[in-house]
Amino acid sequence: MIITKPRDWKRITDNLESVGARRVFLMGCGQCATVAHTGGERELEEAAARLTAGGYTVTGWTVGDVTCHLNGTKLDARKHREEIDDADAVLVLACGAGVQTTAEAIAKPVFPGLESLFLGTVVRNGVFEERCQTCGDCVLGETAGICPVTTCPKGLLNGPCGGMWNGMCEV
Repeated sequence: MIITKPRDWKRITDNLESVGARRVFLMGCGQCATVAHTGGERELEEAAARLTAGGYTVTGWTVGDVTCHLNGTKLDARKHREEIDDADAVLVLACGAGVQTTAEAIAKPVFPGLESLFLGTVVRNGVFEERCQTCGDCVLGETAGICPVTTCPKGLLNGPCGGMWNGMCEV
């Protein structure tokens, strides 16, 4: 799953101000961002309240099933066409892929509300471990399913380093 965190609010408002947007439609993601508690219904409601307090008008919001799924995002956009048409811009609380997909599906300025951090595993509610940096050169087949890039503090790919102590990593 893609782990995200909220974007700095000033960057969000600067983006909106850059296009003179005063009316905003919000889109979230029902998958990764919902599980990470960064782009589900509660987070969209909080963003709507914060925008409203800042003098913006929120024309509506939706949490798509999977925002990075183009056909699903196009369908959500059609369902909320009037609310989106009434907006000056769209703020997306999803990963970067979700933002790009929304931009392809909607002919309005689209801005990210989150920062994509890494691919991770859910350890427990609200706790994630980085498992993949999407380096494009996967060695999991040679390393018993353990990624040395993300799990080795030194990112070593070629076996134990000279810093081992009693058979364990010095870090």
